[in-house]
Amino acid sequence: MASPSHLDTFVSDYEFFEYDGFDIMYKELNKRLEKYIDSWEEEMKNSEKEEQVKEVKNSLSLILEQKEKQFEMKKKEFVMKNQGQKVEIIEERDDIKVLKDVMRMKKMEEEHWEKELQTARKIRKTDFRHYYKMVTKIKKVSEERARIGAK
Repeated sequence: MASPSHLDTFVSDYEFFEYDGFDIMYKELNKRLEKYIDSWEEEMKNSEKEEQVKEVKNSLSLILEQKEKQFEMKKKEFVMKNQGQKVEIIEERDDIKVLKDVMRMKKMEEEHWEKELQTARKIRKTDFRHYYKMVTKIKKVSEERARIGAK
């Protein structure tokens, strides 16, 4: 395997690269690395959004649970109290319906961001495979040149 200092001699001698397209391979390698970095950043952004949605969903879940408990308590009290509380109970029931609808929407949003995150991970992995193949190819060419130069 070529040492890093050995590779530096190839990198510093630009004219040597121009002859058989070695400079083109390095340009391609840099493009692959940039694509990999971009896909990694996209994955991190999607992961962040997914976490935010999960936090909101968990908060809404707690609020919904509290509202449902309050509703059940008021429903029991209603049996013992007058009609005036019926309006409050209806409003609470409507609040619960709205919260459940919001929870459904947040769940759909969470699933969306989960899919986006999976897609971003696949893209990043593909970009890394292409980058790794270019590194391997450049390493082989460098070793071949070193072997030829040693003769």
